[in-house]
Amino acid sequence: MINASLWRGASALAVLSLLLAPAAAARPGAGQPGPAPDSRTPVPLLALDVPQGVLSPVAEPFGRIAPRGPAVPTGGPARTAPLSETWRTRSEDVAGRVVGHISDDLPGRGSTRPETPLGSLIADGQAAAGRRYGADLALLNPDAMRADLVYHDGGVVTYADAHQVHPFETPLHVLPVTGARLVTALRQQFTGENAASPRFLQLSKELTYAVDMSRSGGDRLLADTVRIHGRPVTPEAVYKVVLDELLADGGNGFTVFAEITTREGGETTDLAALVAHLEATTSPAAPATPSRPGRITFTAR
Repeated sequence: MINASLWRGASALAVLSLLLAPAAAARPGAGQPGPAPDSRTPVPLLALDVPQGVLSPVAEPFGRIAPRGPAVPTGGPARTAPLSETWRTRSEDVAGRVVGHISDDLPGRGSTRPETPLGSLIADGQAAAGRRYGADLALLNPDAMRADLVYHDGGVVTYADAHQVHPFETPLHVLPVTGARLVTALRQQFTGENAASPRFLQLSKELTYAVDMSRSGGDRLLADTVRIHGRPVTPEAVYKVVLDELLADGGNGFTVFAEITTREGGETTDLAALVAHLEATTSPAAPATPSRPGRITFTAR
């Protein structure tokens, strides 16, 4: 599970960076005027060292914070400690907020199954989030799950737990997808950059299909088995599909989605959809349980 102290520290650092970086950018050198920052001038983040009472510019290569540049005096721990403690307390309150309940571990990224319990839960939540735009179903990029939901403390799911699953808060979009393009997308799980290692999209409960893994490439998908709400998909019909931004842009080999220039939504993130779904569908008396496979059927013809 997420390390609460690290989460709190990162949250406090992020807030302090936003509050204090503009001031530091306006002071490129002690007593020396410098150019006003513009869109091309990087604004340094500032890390707070409470014991020393200084702010140090930092860089963030690939999410890793590394010291860089001279320290900026802040007046010592007597002034910085209260500010640090305020944000540490606030971030702890956010991280520890209970947003749902589970009866057991819900593996996602750590699952070896093509259809994962956490993937099904998340896809259902994203489909629900897209209902305002008339969404018919959701397809989840499996790489969007960065962690599992692990049972602890009687099955509570905290905001920190959900944040660990979706730390990047990727926007969700609703795209009009024809039946023909939907079938193509399902075939792309086994072709192109996914040919050597199939990438199974996680499905919301509205969509089912069968595959024959003894075949090769896109022929593994048994196209006549693709169904939405139990009804066969027709090539000309248009279905509204919830996708995260990476999939909507044609990433991870699902290039067919990049052909679609119309999209709705974007204001809801994967994290927000997961939290909302857990809050709406689970409780201590009715926790989320690991789903049984069945949206994808493995067969041989």
